[in-house]
Amino acid sequence: MKKLFKSTDSEAFVFEDEQSGQLISNPLWNPEMTSYADPKRYGFEVWDTGGGCTAHGQEFDLDGKKVVMLLTDQDSACIKPDTAVGVAGLYDEDGNEFDNPVYWEVTR
Repeated sequence: MKKLFKSTDSEAFVFEDEQSGQLISNPLWNPEMTSYADPKRYGFEVWDTGGGCTAHGQEFDLDGKKVVMLLTDQDSACIKPDTAVGVAGLYDEDGNEFDNPVYWEVTR
């Protein structure tokens, strides 16, 4: 399971890209920040989140605890290639939002 940690440069969380070794804070861009990336490139999968909604999801290790990162568009659906802005959120392994929900905007 990939490790997730707080960036020293911002409030965002980051993880290491296994292909390039670079730290990724926006899973909608390639590591060089020169073109868009499909979140699947970083191991995200399309998950059914209920109510007809989907998200790109992946489990991470955050300080020894399993957390889930979900990437959605503004309508709580999976981010599509033509979507310009999305939201990233962190949840515990039972699907509960963190006590202080952690969301940040991801853009193309």
